Amino acid sequence: MLQLTLTTRVSERYRWIWAPHAFGLPKILCPVPDRSVEVWVGGDDGLTQRLRDAIEHAFQSSPRFVLSSGKKSGALVVTIPASVRWKQFGKRTQVFYRVEFATTDQQKRGASKGSCWDDESATCAAHIVGDAEVAARGTPH
Repeated sequence: MLQLTLTTRVSERYRWIWAPHAFGLPKILCPVPDRSVEVWVGGDDGLTQRLRDAIEHAFQSSPRFVLSSGKKSGALVVTIPASVRWKQFGKRTQVFYRVEFATTDQQKRGASKGSCWDDESATCAAHIVGDAEVAARGTPH
């Protein structure tokens, strides 16, 4: 019996691959990560490092990206160029961030800025991943 593996573009957002059944498992469609992404950071304070960790976790959870390192060719580079700013409101700290998007060969692809509470950095990370999807559309695969 002949088995074929086909890769096809279903939409601009996802690439899907048909996986032939193996070990008695049914045939399935699985999302294939579309873009490598690297997270770089300029600041070394605790708030900036926690935001970086949240961003990396959000990219690891995204079906659109695969986290990489080492200036991988074709990767989207997400850079927190400096330490985040912050402001205290009673017992809570609001974090203000700015990130830049570029390719590994330093072609600028945009930026993202916003704020969130320090204990809800996943909110900022989700916003950054969404903006990274837009930035990645402008980069070749």
